[in-house]
Amino acid sequence: MGSEICGCCYLQPSKAPEINITSPKNKLSLLGFNSLTSPKVLNTEADLQNRIKLLENVHSDKVLKLKVINTGNLSKGTVFIINPRGLENSDREVLDGYTYFGCKKKSLEKIINDIIIPINESELTATQKSQNFMILYHIEKDAFIIRDLGKGFGPFIKVNHSYVIKDNWMINIGETFLVFGIESMHLGLPRLTIKKFSGNESGNTKTFEASEYVETHILIGRDRKCDIEIEDYLLSKVQCSLFFDANSGWNIIDGDIKTQKESTNGTWLYVSEEMEIVNGMIIKSYQTLLQATLIK
Repeated sequence: MGSEICGCCYLQPSKAPEINITSPKNKLSLLGFNSLTSPKVLNTEADLQNRIKLLENVHSDKVLKLKVINTGNLSKGTVFIINPRGLENSDREVLDGYTYFGCKKKSLEKIINDIIIPINESELTATQKSQNFMILYHIEKDAFIIRDLGKGFGPFIKVNHSYVIKDNWMINIGETFLVFGIESMHLGLPRLTIKKFSGNESGNTKTFEASEYVETHILIGRDRKCDIEIEDYLLSKVQCSLFFDANSGWNIIDGDIKTQKESTNGTWLYVSEEMEIVNGMIIKSYQTLLQATLIK
């Protein structure tokens, strides 16, 4: 599927242009869509110092390894090691259990980011130069959590299994963003709305009734047979599939659910809320792909 573009989860530079995955909030505001929200870090200095003290007494052996798996602005194969107190050997030197990601290391001569993801843009706004997203260690759960900070180049995760769709979720495929809406119907099954945002479309909407998709699927891709056809050579013929389950609701899966073929360039879910990092998760920020490995 999509054989004209090679690579399991990234584009070969020689065959396709870069996909500029900017922050969804910034990107979609240009297209007339402004309802996405992102959680914020609300730590006072007292809260931060209390967290640092708690982390001093944490004896977890859990470690998160992030490895760059594509050729881009960070060297392929670069590895970052994150432990419960933060990034190992970070120049930020604050053992708060937070690892910040951004395209600039410093702001006003202060180190603000632990991991720098360079970008090719020559001009950046002040917002994009700040902290873009973070990975934090959750003390009670003994888990690593990814969280968008709503600034600059927000994180996406690769859809590598079926996900139950939540209201206001957004995915990126090729040059298109799709925003999902779930509407609970009175004495009925939930209605799904899909808004499409791209360079020449601003919020075109299609509606799907769950009662009509109990035994069939919604296909999205560049093939004419798809329920949502998108003219984009970066997409596979069937880029992703949606299905309704009576127990869980609307679900999304990458590729063609009928043939079990994955898409060529992946379906990417915007991290609009805190998500626990699981083994094998692939995180995308701008053009950089990071694969997560949990080590105990």
